[in-house]
Amino acid sequence: MKLRHILGFFFAALFIYTLGCGGGDGTSSGGGSTGSDTFLSNLTVSPDAAFTDTATSITARITVAAEATTVTLEKVSTSDSSTATLVEALDSMYDDGDATTHADDIAGDLVYSALLSVDESSEGFIYVRANVDGEYSTIKTINLMDQMTDAQWTLYTSTAPTAVQDYYDTNGAAATVTHLNAGNIDGVKAGSAGVSEDGTGVWYVTENGILGGIMANEPDSSVTTESSADLDLGGRSVEDYEEFGEFVPSPQLFPSKSSQKYVMMATESIDENAIQSKAALYVGPYLWQVGAWDSYNSAWNLIKNSECPKFETTEIVNTTATSKTVTPESFKNWSNYGLAMITTHGDTWYNGLWSGWDDLWGDDAAQAAQWLNPWASDSSQVVFLTNYTVDDDTAKVYEKDLLMHRLALTASGTYAITPAFITYYNGTFPETIVFAAACRSAYNQTMSNAFINKGAGAYIGASDYVRAGWIQRWFAAMVGPDPTGYVTNSMLPLTTDTKELTNIREAYDDGLIQFGLTETTTAIHGTSAGGNGPYRAADDAPSNLSIFPADSAKNLNVPAIFNGGFEEGSAIGHQSSGDYRVVPALGAVTPQTGTYMGAITTGLGTYGSSLTESALSQNMCIPAGATTITFKYDFISEEPMCYVGSAYDDTFLVELMDPDDLTGDALVTGSTESVNGSTWTYLGGDYFSGGDAYSTPQTCTDEDGYTVRHDGTYHTGWTSGSIDVSAYAGNETAYTLRFRVYDQGDSAWDSAATIDDIQMNISEWPPTCLYSIL
Repeated sequence: MKLRHILGFFFAALFIYTLGCGGGDGTSSGGGSTGSDTFLSNLTVSPDAAFTDTATSITARITVAAEATTVTLEKVSTSDSSTATLVEALDSMYDDGDATTHADDIAGDLVYSALLSVDESSEGFIYVRANVDGEYSTIKTINLMDQMTDAQWTLYTSTAPTAVQDYYDTNGAAATVTHLNAGNIDGVKAGSAGVSEDGTGVWYVTENGILGGIMANEPDSSVTTESSADLDLGGRSVEDYEEFGEFVPSPQLFPSKSSQKYVMMATESIDENAIQSKAALYVGPYLWQVGAWDSYNSAWNLIKNSECPKFETTEIVNTTATSKTVTPESFKNWSNYGLAMITTHGDTWYNGLWSGWDDLWGDDAAQAAQWLNPWASDSSQVVFLTNYTVDDDTAKVYEKDLLMHRLALTASGTYAITPAFITYYNGTFPETIVFAAACRSAYNQTMSNAFINKGAGAYIGASDYVRAGWIQRWFAAMVGPDPTGYVTNSMLPLTTDTKELTNIREAYDDGLIQFGLTETTTAIHGTSAGGNGPYRAADDAPSNLSIFPADSAKNLNVPAIFNGGFEEGSAIGHQSSGDYRVVPALGAVTPQTGTYMGAITTGLGTYGSSLTESALSQNMCIPAGATTITFKYDFISEEPMCYVGSAYDDTFLVELMDPDDLTGDALVTGSTESVNGSTWTYLGGDYFSGGDAYSTPQTCTDEDGYTVRHDGTYHTGWTSGSIDVSAYAGNETAYTLRFRVYDQGDSAWDSAATIDDIQMNISEWPPTCLYSIL
């Protein structure tokens, strides 16, 4: 008997939208087109690396456009698809719902999976592709590397970095580089060190290819707080600023929640430049240190207080020096968010390393992932500190990321995020606006490109070493409303009696007028100790606030419903919990419109055997004139027919909720289906891993009258539903539309609901039009 479990994570999964009268053409953000009609996604392999002489299970998956006769995972000769030749067929890929043997969650969803065991004795690479009835997928690389021994781990991540830091503290940056390049510290590769480009930090590479560095102003965890606007966000020591005089900050006051509201009008056109997610993320590794001058207490407060739009906010912060809430995991999946903000320490390392890499490593340079040149040019790389150390990583969870250059390591043992980490661990961004408050976060475009090349709409950061107070002021003014009152053209609130919709570039331009481009500024509000303060007024190397791309017009004018037809191939736009997914089919159940449909379940396949509830939801302000939200669904369950009339009454609900009271009663219930209360049609046999395997309808008792209780999978069939929202239309408050499926009585058999074509009907618009995201 299979049990379902409550999955202990909640996160927003968000994607690009289109809008129109009953339809739209939109732009793809996550469907993963491969250039072939055969594939709906690229091949994925997870993990993408394995240690030699260690058996590693790797899951390969690909989504195809139609049921295939044969799908095979193949090993090929090279990563170049134009010259790759078959080496051997590794395994068949299955769409059979066998999660244990084949890692496949649902039968008939057109997602084909294989569970591959890798156990190689030599470093190198395995190149794999999927062969679907003679059509080849993209090629993925599985990287093979030697695992560090305990002695090597200690040398490369502790002994050598400590020696580098000690020498730096006594002799400074230039002397440390000379010392390292001469090979004077065991564990550091001779000739592999440099000073941060035009800066004060130091970078180096260990003898086994791990990237390291020193940040001049990396905080001392023994100091519990340095809550000052003078605090530098990495790069320079505090002593470097003494000549610039003392900064006397003025109080910053933040507006009440009501000042963030606006009313969506029924005639409002959908803005193609809006971010395409109402989820927002804040990561603050050093909140314990930056304190009141961390953007957590300014711009992020403004985002949290916004009502229309109401953002689904997630914050990951360290409130004490010893807190380890922020880890490298906190920098994964930022592509689930339409707004992302971070305050941390940063710098730029590894300038010139690309040209000398092959000379450093010789024949090793192409041997395995850790020896591959990590960069494609000699540009220095922007890095962000996590405040998570090697000492915290007792299980060596991040060893592969270190060896593959996705993480670097400071001399004090702190993990640093490189642009490669953002690229690898994030999907397609939903036109996200990224605010990066860190020294040199925008010194060049290495970090901004990691976001923008994957779909982010704007990236804002500091061009050089920067004080916390200066960039905090800027971010608060751009998000808005500006607590100092100088910037009136901020992005929030969206509409007032005196303010029109503002995009990120317009907010930036207004800030230039009021505050000036740099910390050394003659702008009207940039020099006095009152108002905004001098912010390093005597610095001869000030930081600029930079925005990429320079002409970004992204704004916060989000629609009520995102991705209502799931046509981005993802649940982007919907907040989610439990087991949710977007699929092109579930056996005989196919989408009502387009290629994809959403699905929520009580726990299938690799999601575990004791999940009891899942949900998809969206926060929204309901436009004036809105009457109903319509949708289509199919409720599917293994409980009928033998359990009809029993306590095992699995249920599907569509509800309008108060977003601040999601555990309370629904304001309106739109549709309800349950095992006991619905009309059922036989669907088939074992749709769900470990479930009911009957391929034809079975009676509930055997020929002797004894209870059998196994009789197949049933469904309601596609049903049109609606929820009346007219009583809430035009209100200056947000509501939550929630689709929910849950177990009742026990978790023995599974239930699921497919969802499609969510639309909002607005009577004051032309009657045939629907306010929807298809």
